[in-house]
Amino acid sequence: MSRVDEKKQNRIILKNSVLSVGFKGLSYVLAFLTTPLLLSCLGDTKYGIYSTALSLVSWMYYFDFGIGS
Repeated sequence: MSRVDEKKQNRIILKNSVLSVGFKGLSYVLAFLTTPLLLSCLGDTKYGIYSTALSLVSWMYYFDFGIGS
């Protein structure tokens, strides 16, 4: 691998790392802003049910349980 290719690859890795951290931060900010809105719209009980259902779906998405294979 040439020196130019290594520099280009390092720039791409740095750019992707910065974007990844930025989007993760944006995700936290949006969750922080939308939680009070959802809580006021749904109320305590419905928000609790929504939050529980969303957590279960997220767990199934991440672990996949072999369904995708």
